Amino acid sequence: MENIIVISKPDLEKMIYDGVMNVLSKLKLNNEKLEEDELITRDEAAKLLDVDYSTLYRWKMRGWINPRHMGKRVYFFKKEILSRLK
Repeated sequence: MENIIVISKPDLEKMIYDGVMNVLSKLKLNNEKLEEDELITRDEAAKLLDVDYSTLYRWKMRGWINPRHMGKRVYFFKKEILSRLK
């Protein structure tokens, strides 16, 4: 048996709007979490900070940034690099 629901156009529009906004807010939260955990290469970090590799090395030695090593490659957390810009 089929049930028919009667709803006004403004109510339907509000329900759709609320649903879309709910999904978008969840996507935004997920995206922010991904950006915080994003790893960038040494090249990307140097370009982002507009510094040379030797500066990144010096900052690493002073403990200002903490690279992550994966094999022979060096990565940085983007969040940590962006905090250096402030």
